[in-house]
Amino acid sequence: MAKTPVSSAVDDIVTEGEDLTHKLGRQADDIIASAKDGADRTVSSLRQAVREDVGHVRDKAVERAEEAIDSIRDAPIKSVLYAAGIGVIIGLLLSR
Repeated sequence: MAKTPVSSAVDDIVTEGEDLTHKLGRQADDIIASAKDGADRTVSSLRQAVREDVGHVRDKAVERAEEAIDSIRDAPIKSVLYAAGIGVIIGLLLSR
């Protein structure tokens, strides 16, 4: 069957549409890949920042614990009285 000008034009449009679909698909894949790379970099830097923050918090907690231990060693009776007073206050609040 011979191609008529109308069927030839339709074939061209269909072929162009398929090419456009493939081109748009490739562009979408490229956009998704670049977004994934950016997200991976962001997550990686966020993890690093969290690790650093956790390290700082851990260092501060150790420092504060050492200060508390030193102050308890320096004045053990005072520390026991403070602890007892806090225990009494908490007991009074909970008994209400």
